[in-house]
Amino acid sequence: MPQLNPTPWFMTMLLTWLTLLLTMAPLVQSYLVKPPSKYNQHQAKHQNPWKWH
Repeated sequence: MPQLNPTPWFMTMLLTWLTLLLTMAPLVQSYLVKPPSKYNQHQAKHQNPWKWH
């Protein structure tokens, strides 16, 4: 049987990686969204130039 159907281990690995990514996504996103203040102001200036003019 395992010779005819070698995909389940790959699917389980993929599912585990997806779950890990889903669980780690909020942490990574919060870490990336909250950079140092200088970089944050720099990005805000580029994203919304009308606020600074």
